[in-house]
Amino acid sequence: MQTSKFLFVLGAAVAVILPLQVQAGPDNDEQAKMRAALRQKMEELNTPKAETPVAPPVTPAPAEPAPKPSPTVVVAPQTQVVPVPVPVPTGPSIDPALRQQVSSAINGANQSLAGARDRKAGSTAEYQKAMSALADANQRAATAKNNEDLQAALASANNAKLFADSALGPTPTIPKPVPTPTPITRPDVATTVVLGDTAKRLHRALESYFSGEFGDAAMQFSTLAQEMPRNGWIWAFLGASQFSQYAFEADESYKAAAIKSFRKAKQFRSWKGGLPQKYFSRRIRTAFEGAS
Repeated sequence: MQTSKFLFVLGAAVAVILPLQVQAGPDNDEQAKMRAALRQKMEELNTPKAETPVAPPVTPAPAEPAPKPSPTVVVAPQTQVVPVPVPVPTGPSIDPALRQQVSSAINGANQSLAGARDRKAGSTAEYQKAMSALADANQRAATAKNNEDLQAALASANNAKLFADSALGPTPTIPKPVPTPTPITRPDVATTVVLGDTAKRLHRALESYFSGEFGDAAMQFSTLAQEMPRNGWIWAFLGASQFSQYAFEADESYKAAAIKSFRKAKQFRSWKGGLPQKYFSRRIRTAFEGAS
């Protein structure tokens, strides 16, 4: 393609130069240069050129597919399990000193019940109440789970002791005066007349006391104490009736009245050895000794 183009240019140059040469004669410098260039170009055209071998087209090798990326294995972080401490339930708190106090109170109630049996008071209502209260105290003490349960057991044991101490035996027979063969004088007759009603009321008061009717006994002995204010026995039985009321009702006013009556009894009579056991329980005798 380049050779044809060059031949076309060369022919045009010859056509231009040849007429000029014929018309003008010798060449000028510019024509001489053109003629030399034309001659050189023609020589190059006459000289065969080694053909440059054309390399066959290189077919590119198919590109190898890129290796697929290996799947990324995501390892889940291990969760460290922290053990949660389990609270250990603690048992209810029980005061050992309180338990010992309950045990001592139960032992005291048993001793009081033994004393009531010695007084032949096992068939009285107070003795039965004492047994019931003691059974309740033993059950509460055995099943106690806290201090409140022990307090309830202690209260039952104390009640059992109070009931047992208040249990009295059969009503003692008041000895009747033995008649003397001496003739009855007018003073004796007059004394019997004067004290006849008082003796009956005293008998009723004693019956109330020994049957456990302490409220009635307290009122009856109180009336007798007003009539016979210097009789130590009357004051002693009045104080015992009042103290028994305190034992059952836990009213401090009854206890204060009993102590006052016991002091009157000591004032008007000498009690060697204290109150007689056959008429008064040990708890009442102890309260009598403590009254001063």
